[in-house]
Amino acid sequence: MRDHWLPIIAALTLVGGFADLALGGNAVAAILLVAGYCLAVPAAILRGRLPRRQRATGPRLSH
Repeated sequence: MRDHWLPIIAALTLVGGFADLALGGNAVAAILLVAGYCLAVPAAILRGRLPRRQRATGPRLSH
């Protein structure tokens, strides 16, 4: 579950933005939607595609 925090934050940001928009909000909805679409979603996509850092001890070699 530790690796899924960024997509969850992205989804919650978008849901919160659309919920506020549906309730008639403007400023908060705009901020949440821009943050979701421009920051959180791309970060979640890039985080899923980039390789994880190797441990300080280096890669494990199988014999």
